[in-house]
Amino acid sequence: MISSKTCRLGVCARRAFAMPIVVLLTLVIGLAVGVFLARQGVQNRTVARQVRAYQEYHAGRGMQEAIGAWLRRLNSREIPDAIGDDGHAMDILLPGGDVASVYVQDGQGQVLASLGALDGEALEACARVLDALLRDTSVDTYRRSIRRVGSWQISPNAADETVLRAVIASRVEDEGTVASAVSRILGDRAGGRMTRSQVQHALEEAGVSEGAETSLARIFTYQPELWFIRVELRPRGTRRVVARYGGLAYIGASSTQNTSAESGKFLTWEALEDPPPGSAGPGG
Repeated sequence: MISSKTCRLGVCARRAFAMPIVVLLTLVIGLAVGVFLARQGVQNRTVARQVRAYQEYHAGRGMQEAIGAWLRRLNSREIPDAIGDDGHAMDILLPGGDVASVYVQDGQGQVLASLGALDGEALEACARVLDALLRDTSVDTYRRSIRRVGSWQISPNAADETVLRAVIASRVEDEGTVASAVSRILGDRAGGRMTRSQVQHALEEAGVSEGAETSLARIFTYQPELWFIRVELRPRGTRRVVARYGGLAYIGASSTQNTSAESGKFLTWEALEDPPPGSAGPGG
């Protein structure tokens, strides 16, 4: 009886010892499988991102080439007449039936922050505007108000309130005069693109001195050579926008058909989430 009972207790003891081992092995195997599947998922997502980036890169290059070919047929003076009131220029039918809607707008509304190639008057003017911009804006606003490419001159038809204030404040000390000048330009601009004489009149009405007005006239340009191109992708048969891309392109201001290799060239290109910074809006 004693031997039998002892044996049964030994069997029970061995079984009790084996159960935690089984549970532990199950957990280890489960964790190993989970880690393996997670790594596979990460690898699959990485590959998918790489494929998508490759496709987007080549699709973007294709759109840039198609749009650039159209831009090279024009000069910057002809752009306003070639686009609609909302900046719409054309629609490109893509393979598969998707549509890429192309919008063009004045892209010279930001301050050039890359000063390495500038000298003389241009260098001084840009430095003063950047200094005024830094004094009166946050870091985020400053970043949205600058660009790294293009001409140093600024279009009063594309510059937002922040940039206009910095430009005028770079030559005018009185804050009231600066505020009045900015308000008058923005108000007059609501009726359409402003000419040199209209901006000059707005500055005079605001009380800007003749000397400051002359300096501002050299900073402002009314024939921008930098244009922002926005592309909106829509699936076949819908008006729903599934993606936006855009970039700054150079378009020469020659009065004859532009044959320069640089004309129509994209200087920047990126995926967009919000309206482009430092712009006055489509067609504005």
